[in-house]
Amino acid sequence: MKNFIRLMSLLFILTINFTSAQEASRKIKVACYTTSCCSFLGFFDVDLISTTHCHYITTNKDGSQQQSYSSTFTSNIPIKDGTVKLDENVIMPQFKDEEGTALVLPKGEYIIKNNEVEYNLSKIKHNAVCWSEHVTGTILGHNVDYTVSVCVFYPTIGKLTNQKVSVSLKFDLDESQREEIRKNNNMITFKENTVIKKGDIVYTIKAGDYFVNDNDEIYIINSSVK
Repeated sequence: MKNFIRLMSLLFILTINFTSAQEASRKIKVACYTTSCCSFLGFFDVDLISTTHCHYITTNKDGSQQQSYSSTFTSNIPIKDGTVKLDENVIMPQFKDEEGTALVLPKGEYIIKNNEVEYNLSKIKHNAVCWSEHVTGTILGHNVDYTVSVCVFYPTIGKLTNQKVSVSLKFDLDESQREEIRKNNNMITFKENTVIKKGDIVYTIKAGDYFVNDNDEIYIINSSVK
């Protein structure tokens, strides 16, 4: 009987501790987006196949909330664990503040572990120019013409031609086109370099495969303008 009472007491304590831990904080994944190929931070000596960026909200016991983010890298060669230095701010157009302005990954040092980096994003002033373009991509071997809303995000300081920029391409898709993209593992191919321009901005979408997210957008992070 004593052993039974001790066992029940232990289970009660464990339950209380688990419940307290659950009540202390609750972390929820809000959304994830994928960028294609080698477009993220550029701190590595290996080629990236893709990078998946996720947004989390942690709700504390007192009701306060904290935002956090992570990026997981996919590559043919494992990325070494360690600290990497980011020399410039990186604009992350897939993550926006309450006013719809893209958030920014501040320059600094970040820890890479198991092909992943965790970080916080900041509101740092930058420029954005958006316009519409017609582009041709390839899905499952055949060409498809798209209307695309292009946004180029770039720092406010320095000449544009010397800056690293981030780009979002939002496709105007019907349901049949979305289904074709899903059948192709959410990939669209540009067989040739595609030049898009607006005023002083001349940007080249390099030939290759690009991942189309569920919101019909492609993200190209930390790239260069012509």
